[in-house]
Amino acid sequence: MAYLSLYRKWRPQRFEDVVAQEHVVRTLQNALRAGRIAHAYLFCGPRGTGKTTLAKLLAKALNCQEGPTPDPCGRCLHCRQVAEGTSLDVSEIDGASNRGIDEVRELRERVKLAPAAGRYRIYIIDEVHMLTTEAFNALLKTLEEPPPHVIFIFATTEPHKVPATILSRCQRFDFHRIPVEELEAHLQKVAAAEGLEIEAGAVRLLARTAEGGLRDALSLLDQCFSFAGRRIRAEDVQQLLGVADREEIAALVQAVAAGDVAAALSTVARVGDGGKDVAQFTRDLVRHFRNLMLWRAGARHLVECDERERALVEEQASAFSLPELAGAVDALFQALNEFRWTGRYQLPLELALLRILERRAQASGREAAVAAEPAAEAPAAPVPRQPAPLAQAPRAEAAAAKAAAAAPPEQSAGEKEQADLLQRWPEYLEVLKKKSIKVQAFLREGKPVGVEGGKVRVRFPRTLAFHYNEINRPANRKVAEAALREYYGRELQLECSLEEGGEGTEGTGEDNLATGRESQREEAPAAGTTPAPLSDPLTRYAVELFKAKVIQVEAGPRRGGGASSKEAERQIQ
Repeated sequence: MAYLSLYRKWRPQRFEDVVAQEHVVRTLQNALRAGRIAHAYLFCGPRGTGKTTLAKLLAKALNCQEGPTPDPCGRCLHCRQVAEGTSLDVSEIDGASNRGIDEVRELRERVKLAPAAGRYRIYIIDEVHMLTTEAFNALLKTLEEPPPHVIFIFATTEPHKVPATILSRCQRFDFHRIPVEELEAHLQKVAAAEGLEIEAGAVRLLARTAEGGLRDALSLLDQCFSFAGRRIRAEDVQQLLGVADREEIAALVQAVAAGDVAAALSTVARVGDGGKDVAQFTRDLVRHFRNLMLWRAGARHLVECDERERALVEEQASAFSLPELAGAVDALFQALNEFRWTGRYQLPLELALLRILERRAQASGREAAVAAEPAAEAPAAPVPRQPAPLAQAPRAEAAAAKAAAAAPPEQSAGEKEQADLLQRWPEYLEVLKKKSIKVQAFLREGKPVGVEGGKVRVRFPRTLAFHYNEINRPANRKVAEAALREYYGRELQLECSLEEGGEGTEGTGEDNLATGRESQREEAPAAGTTPAPLSDPLTRYAVELFKAKVIQVEAGPRRGGGASSKEAERQIQ
């Protein structure tokens, strides 16, 4: 007899053998016991959670010689034929390869036929969401009022793709992912029955890798049996699946906590060069950082780890703040999405780690500035001065003067405010970008030069006079200042200026567009001077026309605007 895979060999043949789907099993058994049998069922949920298995069990219970019964015997002809897939009254249809309207029309003709031997003709359509819209429409009337001897059972992993008209005509059952603990228990049961010796660490690794799918877990166990024989260790599972051990994960997280960029990237390189699956390593990192986040948030009962890992999680969680851990999980999720688009598997993880380390460095810098601010502002306690001997007094005064000259000058409150503004300006621009990409694109071309009296001074180069004019528009300025107040937490306004010479003095803004172009041909005016207004009326008219066109493009076409623009162009030409 040909070899039978473990997931097929251990497919449940009774309702009580189904793992972790008690809510579905109980409802179906009660309906069978009360005779409340629907004409259409929809089983939806992740792969490997028992949808097709329960569909076959339901078909077996309906056509069992002792049924309909909540406990099919498994011995009669009908039960054996359903289990072997040879029953003439139970048709399994793959929705992915029979998705057209012609197949559904053929199905509508077949449902008129009476059952060959059982009570019902049962149609199990797997991956039903793959049917076309026309096929669903053709099935709709038959599904609403089928013959009394016909029962439909649909299975899908994507119920949101099934039309609402189909969903409303079915009894829907949502299958859940199987918890890790129940997967471990079932794998231990199967291994013991198959005569396998498997370590607890190997079982837990297989259960985690299966991600809630029992079929995946049994397939991985079957693969490990072929690789390692009847004694399976955790090291064998790691080598087979390309999974990094917990020491490498702990080393990488420790490097991130210490801010050691070189050590973090070296760990990633070591994982990749060792033949490990970097994408799987990233998934393990997501799980570990999630455990740290849950521990830091106080939800320690949700942490998924054994006792050995629990001590590591408790130790490393204290090195991060909760926002840092949430940002790390988010960055690693982005890396997982980028793995399929890049040929270098290590690159998405390396970029994610650099983003995490950069945020951590910025957060550490802000904390240091906040911690140092009260100490700098607090008045120094008076130190009683002891009179020095006459012979040593000049020498002591000279030493004190030398030390004072060598000491770095203390920053005033205004200088600290300006330093904080410059340091946090890129983050403010990110906040502004979420409110308006256009306004952020204009403002980011300017350079913050200081803050005074509640006004943030931003200077633009002469060649970017267009951006300067746009940010000065009332609507754009209102958006920028609202984001400014929201991010910095105090009342601030923008004060934009335009560089005119090498020293960067302020300009009026009337002739910015023209002077921006003239700056490439004429010599810049001396510092402290104001450019003379343009005397050429034709140039002034061209500037105003340019402004009008910009406004017209932003606001959209206006009635009569096209004629005036063409007339203005004709006059300039």
